[in-house]
Amino acid sequence: MKEPSKKEQRIIFAITFLLFIAQGFFVGIHHEPWADEAQAWLIARDNHTLTDLINAVRYEGTPALWHIVVKLSQICGLTYQFFFLLPLFFSALGVLLLFRTKAPWYWKVFLPFTYYIAYQNTVVARSYSMVFPIMMLLSLNYERRKKKPLGYYLSLILLALTSSYGIIVSGSFLLYEYIGVIREWMNKKSEADKKKVYFLLASTVIIFFIGLMVIPPADCKAIIGGDQHGFFGIFWIITTTFIFWIQSPIIYCAVALVLMAFAAFYFKRGRSQIIVYVVPLLSYYLFMGDNVWHLTYLYYLGIFFLIHFRRESEDYGFRVMEGIVFLLIILQCVCGFAAGFMDAKNSYSGSEKATELIAKYREQGATIVATDYLATAVQPYFRENIFENHQEKQSYYVWSAQNNYSDLYNCSPKEVAKKMQGDVIVQGKNEINIRFEGYKKYVFQGEQYYKFGSAGCLDMIIWVKQ
Repeated sequence: MKEPSKKEQRIIFAITFLLFIAQGFFVGIHHEPWADEAQAWLIARDNHTLTDLINAVRYEGTPALWHIVVKLSQICGLTYQFFFLLPLFFSALGVLLLFRTKAPWYWKVFLPFTYYIAYQNTVVARSYSMVFPIMMLLSLNYERRKKKPLGYYLSLILLALTSSYGIIVSGSFLLYEYIGVIREWMNKKSEADKKKVYFLLASTVIIFFIGLMVIPPADCKAIIGGDQHGFFGIFWIITTTFIFWIQSPIIYCAVALVLMAFAAFYFKRGRSQIIVYVVPLLSYYLFMGDNVWHLTYLYYLGIFFLIHFRRESEDYGFRVMEGIVFLLIILQCVCGFAAGFMDAKNSYSGSEKATELIAKYREQGATIVATDYLATAVQPYFRENIFENHQEKQSYYVWSAQNNYSDLYNCSPKEVAKKMQGDVIVQGKNEINIRFEGYKKYVFQGEQYYKFGSAGCLDMIIWVKQ
């Protein structure tokens, strides 16, 4: 493929950027936030000092950077209706940084429209929306890390501040740098890289303390998902990230093995780095649970590898492999379009319409209670907490074993039905078969979307006492 001139590329990139902003805004304005988005918004809204904010975030098991950013955006006047503008901003920044990388020009045109960039991290307002621009910043600083290490190590620190997964990835990069330092010492090379060692040690200390900050309090009851696919979890993770969700273990294992074999041939250099960077993350996925949203980090690592470790050759075999990579990128573009289309067309969480019914009974003085965390999705539509059974009357959900919730995570449906006392009961965890006698049931449909299909039902169920 003939490479356009620099001027032509600037025009192509400008059009690409405008199209990216347009599609992100269109899907975002139709997106209905769910509980995870609402939770961060509420924590930022209801905590007015940095200390209170950090203490609240400790129960989330994540650094507070995203919540601080959300708080600053609220101070600047951002409303919940336009919450999607925050991830759209970060993704737009990531696209601009992508244009500056050494990736082939046609990758730069299509990558912004792939699933994780165009939809999951641009429309859904979560901390993962910061990963793309930080990974592109890391990519730009990677090549010059020996001469200008400051930008490289600052990028790793920023990545660690996105989530516990970011800490693992940053730690993997630091691990490889330590391996390099040890090799230099063993080969008795000169001590010219003392500055690098100082930056490496300082970054290690900072990221270590970030890791300490995300350790939840002793009374935290947040659930570690655990691997849902047993021994085959890694194969499912690889296939789901770079292809799409496949149910059959035989098929997703076969696809993953093909992808791994292809990567072994395609990446002629940097194989040891790829292993050091990927293995800790895959292991952490198996420990924490192979949630499709968390696969964001593996996807961006894949892009990082394509940028820095791809073969550069003109032989026929290389051109065939480049064609396969391009087809995989196009497939992810189709996945991004499919998810965005379904989100724009349908309700994502069912919370907005449910709020209208709840508001009606709240005006009549009804007592409103929640059965679980997912019910939090309705809270941002009210100026203050509406749930009577929330600890200390905060609007967000506190993952504490000491709170007074009779929720569906710790109790059987029968126990919950017996304990819940309220005129209106808001139930977000809809897969539980539960029945509240003497109540009328209202169902507001919601659906999470992952690539070509559903990733889970998010119906909001409202029970009204008769």
